[in-house]
Amino acid sequence: MNNQPRNQEELMALLQDLQPKTFLAGLHLPYGTVLGTDEPQNLLDANIPHLPFGRNLEEIESLKQIIASISNGCEGKNNTNIQEVVERIISEETTIPLDNYHMAVTADGARGAIIDLLTPLINPKKNIISYGNPNWVFDKIIGMIGGAIDLTVPATNADEFVSRLENLPPKILDRMLGIIIVDPSNPGGYTFSEWHIKRIDELTEEYNILPIFDDVFRGLQAVGEQHSSSKYSKRGIIVETTSKKYSARGLGVTWSLVPKTLGINYAADMNIECDGCREIAAVNLAAMHKNQFNETVREYLIANTNAFMAGFEMSTGEISDKGTFSSAFEGMPIFNYHPPKTTTTSVLKQASLMQKVMVTSGLDWFKTSPLGNRFFKDENSAAIEHSSHYLRICPTKETPEKHFYAGMKLGSLVAASSEIESKR
Repeated sequence: MNNQPRNQEELMALLQDLQPKTFLAGLHLPYGTVLGTDEPQNLLDANIPHLPFGRNLEEIESLKQIIASISNGCEGKNNTNIQEVVERIISEETTIPLDNYHMAVTADGARGAIIDLLTPLINPKKNIISYGNPNWVFDKIIGMIGGAIDLTVPATNADEFVSRLENLPPKILDRMLGIIIVDPSNPGGYTFSEWHIKRIDELTEEYNILPIFDDVFRGLQAVGEQHSSSKYSKRGIIVETTSKKYSARGLGVTWSLVPKTLGINYAADMNIECDGCREIAAVNLAAMHKNQFNETVREYLIANTNAFMAGFEMSTGEISDKGTFSSAFEGMPIFNYHPPKTTTTSVLKQASLMQKVMVTSGLDWFKTSPLGNRFFKDENSAAIEHSSHYLRICPTKETPEKHFYAGMKLGSLVAASSEIESKR
């Protein structure tokens, strides 16, 4: 092919020359800097540092454009319209009718976008913001919206969530300003169907509530399936951060789509301080989209998941009580397991963390303080119990080999626990 280097040595030489130059000085790209510090980040970020980028001359040319924008730094000119880049990405990768939405592009992440959206709308008569199981992320969001009151709707599945929502007292629903729905990867470990979303739409229309979809993994679904359950909503506000799609957290911008039918004139400050940094973000996103980097990310996640599952199956063999795996989409497995008293969820998590493979349990999303509150535990016992019985495997770091060994280690602990229980 014409776009291929003459040989592998030539390709590697080009990459070795370019890689040291891919570190960002993105001090004015606020989303994704390490713990809020000014430490620069690599183009491929901490999420997936092992992904290939530069496999042919087209990708090499894109790297050169990226490096040129980085080299110019804050003094560079903004020649690339980032809003047009995002519109092109949405148009080419989804079937979302953009003409039906107001769109804003910001650089503060999904949390910042939700805060910017809701803050001007809060008032004493509409000040309740609802979401699923207790979740420190949303607690932090609501804590930054003056006058807002948080209301969690603890549930173990989508049916229960909708049922509890529709059975709230009318005076509570009347005061509800918004309801945040995380799908297809919510901290409760369940997903929503078309029926669930349409019922939520009915409730939100009746009580003038804003349904907000925090579609954190939307871009990593297969082509044609990017919408997650938000595609069923006619009223839903959609918020997505591009960093998940491209594994480029330090460059992440967030796009928010607000249906025009809601009558909200949503306009947000992009919050990128200089023209040079706007150019860096726009050029990077355009280059990764052009080279279908999101498909590379998705394939990588699927390969890591398959390796993890192979290791787990090798260790557990034919034992009957080894839990079950479910998946909102390929590349994001959720492990449901009721460990016996001899094994704790934290022990199972450590098995994978030894290989630097990230694993989270449902309890990780709960605030620490309420878990020590007896009233809270009594009121939410089913949700707490449910959240302690599943692990979400996050196959976004390290190599397939490490994921295989992480799966083996987790499987060996499950097998050992099963053997102990069988002897009781």
